[in-house]
Amino acid sequence: MDNVRISCRPHALYYERDRWIKLDSLLLKAALQEQYGAVFQALPPISPTTPAEALEYPDAVPLERRERLGVWYYACSWVDVEAATLRVFTSSYVRHLSEELFRRYSLNKGREVIHTGKGADKLVYEQERLRLVGELVWYAVGDAAEIKRLLETYYHSLGKKESQGCGQLAPYSDGSLWRVEVVDYDYSERDADGKATRGLPAERGVRYPVRPPYYVRANVTTLELPPR
Repeated sequence: MDNVRISCRPHALYYERDRWIKLDSLLLKAALQEQYGAVFQALPPISPTTPAEALEYPDAVPLERRERLGVWYYACSWVDVEAATLRVFTSSYVRHLSEELFRRYSLNKGREVIHTGKGADKLVYEQERLRLVGELVWYAVGDAAEIKRLLETYYHSLGKKESQGCGQLAPYSDGSLWRVEVVDYDYSERDADGKATRGLPAERGVRYPVRPPYYVRANVTTLELPPR
């Protein structure tokens, strides 16, 4: 296993779900996509109430597993997206009823009328906050070559609204979207000053998920969280 520094540079990041971006979550999803191929999209959905025994953690995830206080987690830091934000700007648009829905709603009806001024089909004025961020950097312990391969294969953007161009990754000078470097230090849990760089199991702390999927309640435990 290597001590690894992983970085990328996203454009106009749309990320409001959480304070942190977790790389172990991205790598787990990529490993599962490789394992199942085209069948991945047909797998039973995972929800917040999915039991722990129904969750899969394949050995193909190229990260070291560690255990503390009887709780296991991946040796991979989290990126504080708020700290990485250089500027926040707002974009807006009007959400219209699609032509497909119009045809579906009006099928077999005498009048093709949709009320866009009220009700469920009302035109909606949407606002979204986009983040201009600097380079995002994670630290991990794992297989550097496999980490880079999975990230380059499955992630050309980060965050939400990727289909609208948000979070597209800017290439480095060598053309790669992800930079994965082997380093001499391990900041996957704590930085050089001893501050936590990810949630770590603790006897006292905050109830928070310790490993992906981070929205599943079965993964919630008591953690020491990184300082603001």
